[in-house]
Amino acid sequence: MSVTCSVIVPTHDRPALLAEAVASVLAQRAASVERIVVDDASTPPAAPPRDRRVTLLRRDEPGGPAAARNLGLAAAGGEVVAFLDDDDVFLPERLQLALEGLERAPLALCADAAFEDPAGWRGSRRLEGRIHDVILDATTPPVDVVAVLRAEALRFDEAYLGSEDIDWWLRMSERVPVATVERIGVLVRRHEGLRGLAGARARIDGSLRLLEMHAGYFATHPMAHAFRWRRIGLMAVSVGDRSLARRAQLRSLQARPTLRSAVHLARTLRG
Repeated sequence: MSVTCSVIVPTHDRPALLAEAVASVLAQRAASVERIVVDDASTPPAAPPRDRRVTLLRRDEPGGPAAARNLGLAAAGGEVVAFLDDDDVFLPERLQLALEGLERAPLALCADAAFEDPAGWRGSRRLEGRIHDVILDATTPPVDVVAVLRAEALRFDEAYLGSEDIDWWLRMSERVPVATVERIGVLVRRHEGLRGLAGARARIDGSLRLLEMHAGYFATHPMAHAFRWRRIGLMAVSVGDRSLARRAQLRSLQARPTLRSAVHLARTLRG
């Protein structure tokens, strides 16, 4: 009996990119696929390609990526759930890679590549087994590369308008082990618009909330603590908030003194 995969595609005001994303899900080589597009109150309403194989759900008010994915999770009927942001695309074998990884763990990852260089490995992390103690030591994999047994999938915390994926990763990594299939299944697009439906300010606020809500974890994981503050500092620079950037890099250095943290702090003191 074939396994049904539910693919959830949240979208907001990206009609042209959404069409490409949905087309890539329709092109999957896996035998049984449920395709769910969740329109997070786009204006005008999202209009994915008309195809009886695509289910369209709509939120009346924008709630961000967490709320959109949760609506899709509630509607999903497949044994396996995968996610695709509306500005990225799946390669045709994406869900086959997912099923291969799920033979070893309840949560499986594949690799991703830049849309402009589909043959180039983008540096995705290779994670295996119980990873709770290391998951936040570096950038968490994008949810596009995740496939998870629906029975194990946790909801995203809708209090986060950005960094909801990091919070989700931390909770999921405590719940289940993971497996990585080291082949490219997702192309991530570089563009001037927002990434992941959230801007830098939302991601900063989300990271600050993450540090507060999971203070116990960060207190016992200095590498993760330092990395999170360093990321906040870099994002603060990108939005022109040099005061926050300076404070964040100082906190990073205090959490785990390294040359990298010292260099980032020094840069915020210039000018």
